[in-house]
Amino acid sequence: MMLTDEELNFIANIVTKESTSDNSPSLKVKPSLPNTLKSILNNATLTLLAELGDYQLWFPLELKVDHLGQFTPILAAPEVIEKQGVERSWRFSQTHIENDEFIIQSLSSTGIVLKPKQRQFTVNTPHSISFTLPHRKLVRLLIQPIRSTPSGIAAKIISIKSGRRSLRKFLFDQHKLQNSSLYAQSEHTFSAF
Repeated sequence: MMLTDEELNFIANIVTKESTSDNSPSLKVKPSLPNTLKSILNNATLTLLAELGDYQLWFPLELKVDHLGQFTPILAAPEVIEKQGVERSWRFSQTHIENDEFIIQSLSSTGIVLKPKQRQFTVNTPHSISFTLPHRKLVRLLIQPIRSTPSGIAAKIISIKSGRRSLRKFLFDQHKLQNSSLYAQSEHTFSAF
């Protein structure tokens, strides 16, 4: 469903909040995504951008039409982007997540750092991995190793085969825990997540 400029402006007027200081959260409706987010927020035709401190939160926004023809906005957990330096997906370290082959040392929507449980284990080609998040949701990834260090294997996530929404929600929840002071300033805005 494509929205007209008039419809986008209407939605923007509803949710846009003028910032009173540089640290105030702001909300903006974005009808298009930066190229770097298109593969992460696949098929999102409309997003809600919230800016908190050094982070951007890109919420996929979907408008559902009920049987009476009324629009209901549906927000999913956002992709968290760091704005300091090079913009990139926020990375969660100290995950305490593991499977039979690896301990996950760091995780984002676009990359992962794995510590093999067996020293002789190496990954040089695309590799499928699965793991269970702490809230018991299974995630299956196809990864491409980028480099190997003494602390582990850094890999790019080529695709998320299953658990995309669960992974994004898990990362957002961890971001809220680690940055609670940012969210405390805008508790009413993010209480639904």
